[in-house]
Amino acid sequence: MTKLSIFLAAILLAALCQCSGSNDDSENNGGDADTDSDTDGDTDGDGDSDGDSDGDSDTDADGDSDGDADTDSDADGDGDADSDSDADSDSDSDTDADNDSDSDSDSDSDSDADTDGDTDADSDSDADSDTDSDSDTDSNVTERLEFKTNKGDFIVELYGNDAPITVDNFLFYVDSEFFDGKIFHRVIADFMIQGGGYNEDGSTDPTEDPIELEIVDWLKHTPGVISMARTSDPNSATSQFFVCVSTSPHLDGEYAAFGKVESGYDVVEGISLVETDSNDAPIEKVVMTSVRRLGVK
Repeated sequence: MTKLSIFLAAILLAALCQCSGSNDDSENNGGDADTDSDTDGDTDGDGDSDGDSDGDSDTDADGDSDGDADTDSDADGDGDADSDSDADSDSDSDTDADNDSDSDSDSDSDSDADTDGDTDADSDSDADSDTDSDSDTDSNVTERLEFKTNKGDFIVELYGNDAPITVDNFLFYVDSEFFDGKIFHRVIADFMIQGGGYNEDGSTDPTEDPIELEIVDWLKHTPGVISMARTSDPNSATSQFFVCVSTSPHLDGEYAAFGKVESGYDVVEGISLVETDSNDAPIEKVVMTSVRRLGVK
């Protein structure tokens, strides 16, 4: 082979080698592109997986409310989660606390009211009491009576301006000394003591005609109040009376209260506690030795 032939063969060989290298580069670049395409483009590869993973997770978290964030969502939103439940529980607890607090507050308020009330409530109550005591009692007292008994003495004030018929009737029996020697024949603890009808031997004396029922609206059947006894006929009272040792609202408006114990209530209460038989009659007789006027203070 000549030098020229060798030279041409070398050039041809070099050209062939160059073409072969170019094809390899093209294939490599295509693989990278496919990989890049899978990663960034098809979303089927790892990139897709990352995308789906991030996307689903985000969707679950923020959107589907199926994931962990769902729990957060429930906690803040549905009120079904533990945290909501806790929140409700706390809320109930707050409500209970508020209720208790309101209750306490009412109680305090009442208490305060009563306390201020000692400027208002109690004071009003006292004021009413004082008013009753001062105006309805002191200023309305038209007579005072002293009851002497074998168990002690007590004084009763009468309200003749408010119950003129009842008081006048009672004073008739006092002035005629009708009550002297009469007994308290019916005694019930925590209720009342009743007398003015029977002598020690169980006999009775003639009485005046019955009187009309007379009600004093402001005078209730409370401890110490004196009132007329009667039969089932409202207008049947004559001489028998009773003195309350408890508050008995069921008697208000039904029986004629006309006065109140001014002093010696402990004697009245003591009489109410004596031993009695099955008919509420004292085993040891409780006798009124005398009932006399004392006059107004």
